[in-house]
Amino acid sequence: RLTTQTYPDPEPLPEQVTVSYNSQGAGLPSRLTSNVTGNPYPVYSADYNGRGQLTNLQQGTGPTYNNLLITNYSYDDQTTKRGWLIGTTVQANGAPNPYLNLSQTYYANGNVQTVNQTAGTYGLPTFTNTYAYDGLDRLRSATSTGGLFPQETYAYDTLGRTYTRTLGLNTYAY
Repeated sequence: RLTTQTYPDPEPLPEQVTVSYNSQGAGLPSRLTSNVTGNPYPVYSADYNGRGQLTNLQQGTGPTYNNLLITNYSYDDQTTKRGWLIGTTVQANGAPNPYLNLSQTYYANGNVQTVNQTAGTYGLPTFTNTYAYDGLDRLRSATSTGGLFPQETYAYDTLGRTYTRTLGLNTYAY
């Protein structure tokens, strides 16, 4: 398995990134370190659940520095237990509020129903995107609150190919 990657670089000392692995099952990547002095770690640490899904990702030099970005992922282990991603939060080390707080819901067949972004601090937008599908699980429409994204609709021909896409006030034919 990959342990070191050297990147082409015109500098006298090219950057090398070293991969460390955890002891879980197949050994998943747990840390990426760089030989470039002063650079934060590309990945300080990564944690996984029993399925091997990423649950926590820390990027930066470490908890004692003010450059750590922490991403947490949550899955539907308490409800359908299908391993679907239901939440993502991103927060800086020591920051009082998250930069990103996404939650997802799904239809019973696994199609995404909604994506909701509620972290509105730091001037970041909040929104809820809602998706609808036809009987063949093709995306028919996507709507959004918060004015960030225009409404989208899709139409398909009898062979299942995208026929038109309407994005806001513009319609595109294929």
